[in-house]
Amino acid sequence: TGQDRTGQDRTGQDRTGQDRTGQDRTGRWLTWTVVSLVIITVVSGSGVIGWAIGLRQFARQPYRVVMAEVHHVYMSRGTLATLYNSLHMLTDNNPSYIWFDRRDTFNLDTMPDHVQQFLPVYSHTMEHIANQTRQLVYNIVAKNPTATIHFFVESHLMLFPFYAVMRNGLPTYRFYITAIGGLGWDFTGGVWADNPRIHDYFGYEGEAVWNQHIEDFENLLEKFSEGPLSTAEYNNFEFNCRYLFVAGLLPNFEIWLQFPEYFLLNNQITPTMQGNFIQTSMVKRQPLDLLNQLNAEMRQVFFNATLGNPVWNRANGLSLRDYLNAHFDVEKPVMIVTGTRGMPDILPIIDDIIEKYGDDYVLMWKPHPIYTVYDTAMAERGLIVLPAQLPMEILMWAFPDAYLGGYHSTLFLGVRSTQVRFFIGAIGNELLFLYQRGFFTNLDKRLLK
Repeated sequence: TGQDRTGQDRTGQDRTGQDRTGQDRTGRWLTWTVVSLVIITVVSGSGVIGWAIGLRQFARQPYRVVMAEVHHVYMSRGTLATLYNSLHMLTDNNPSYIWFDRRDTFNLDTMPDHVQQFLPVYSHTMEHIANQTRQLVYNIVAKNPTATIHFFVESHLMLFPFYAVMRNGLPTYRFYITAIGGLGWDFTGGVWADNPRIHDYFGYEGEAVWNQHIEDFENLLEKFSEGPLSTAEYNNFEFNCRYLFVAGLLPNFEIWLQFPEYFLLNNQITPTMQGNFIQTSMVKRQPLDLLNQLNAEMRQVFFNATLGNPVWNRANGLSLRDYLNAHFDVEKPVMIVTGTRGMPDILPIIDDIIEKYGDDYVLMWKPHPIYTVYDTAMAERGLIVLPAQLPMEILMWAFPDAYLGGYHSTLFLGVRSTQVRFFIGAIGNELLFLYQRGFFTNLDKRLLK
């Protein structure tokens, strides 16, 4: 229609300094985006739609635009979702409240005044997080009874905002939830592999699981509205994201994915389930898009908060910017080799890499955050060993001329495709999916050993 989700022409600009054409929908084309104080409200001819209507019926209701003060709530644990949130909160001046669990990802003291912390940056029980989120919603609404709340939460934290709004009796038109799934296949490997129900989405039993999850999710929302839960029930909040896609049937819920096309082109997913995924509100959104859309002032704020973080390296007191500048101020381009956990003997492969790239690049080694057993051997071979906890996405964003290669990692999807030069060994289905479609445009070769 040539309109963004406020119903306005897409030529309007915000603090990103860009028009709003960067957002692509692969699912239902819902017209919904929070821009300044404009938000779309879901209403029916007989009034506000309640939770009693089933998800499919709920998703078909009409919309209209109303004015309201919008408050943003950001919640994340992982580095990538935290970076998504820290970038997004710089795109406008809306009152913003944040909790994140990676304490050194960025420095809150350098963020604008409209950003404030509602939970300290350290681990909490699930019950405490749920109750503090509920209290935050109560406080926002108590001060501004007409306020609308837009949550930006890491996908596995999606139940917390639902609990908070249900316990406060907030009607559906007063909140919106953006779940940050990140890559588009958060449910095919890693921690998600521990949940067989996620894998069932992709098989021929997927339709039955899908329908059961719709019913279970509706029942869960009803339970949220009834009162406090037991400690065991709160403990199920995190990593209980099997409801993510069925929640995507709601018009006030969307899922940010770097590659939602994975769910439409993957031959492991049945046609029936692909049809179900098409109905959900999946948004193709990459962190680099958010970074590139920031104007010069806000981009500087972001890098001051991340690269200028004075507590990043407590051992020597250097900021991340100081540390990187000291190692990247070189005449030759930088090539970073990344490791993984439980690697076999990688040293023969490193010798091949040194032979191939050593004359033309400054070689660096970035170990996995919890697997540093090869650091000494790498230093002995002349590689600069980077700290295990270094946030690689920020490094690669800040230094576009740096390159990397290594073992299978989601890191390769959070950087510029031109920065990825090689893979070591076999790569998983997710990277292979993009590799076969030419996503990595600057690959040299795969190192198979």
